[in-house]
Amino acid sequence: MEAFTMTKSNEGRFTVFEIQGSLDDRNYREFQRRIRSSAFSSHVVLDMSGVERFSSAGLGAVITLIEYAQEAKRRFYILNPSAIVKIVIDSSGLPDLFTIVKTMDELE
Repeated sequence: MEAFTMTKSNEGRFTVFEIQGSLDDRNYREFQRRIRSSAFSSHVVLDMSGVERFSSAGLGAVITLIEYAQEAKRRFYILNPSAIVKIVIDSSGLPDLFTIVKTMDELE
């Protein structure tokens, strides 16, 4: 079983979460719970460069968090997604829902 780790840091007006390992049906609720309050209170950046497994449950959790952020008039970014994250997002039928950036310099 691949480990799921997440670190949180603040960079100016952004809360950055670095995700490592799997984001799937085993941990998507924990992932969502840990990020939810930030999605209401600041702009969120998910650094998904270290995600090795990304299931539909993980995708659903990210979409829900994007909706929370939109409701709170906050921005939600995916930073430098891994190849598997890109594949899942592109095949979701909803790629326009995601704001993907390659570096922190691209944030508005």
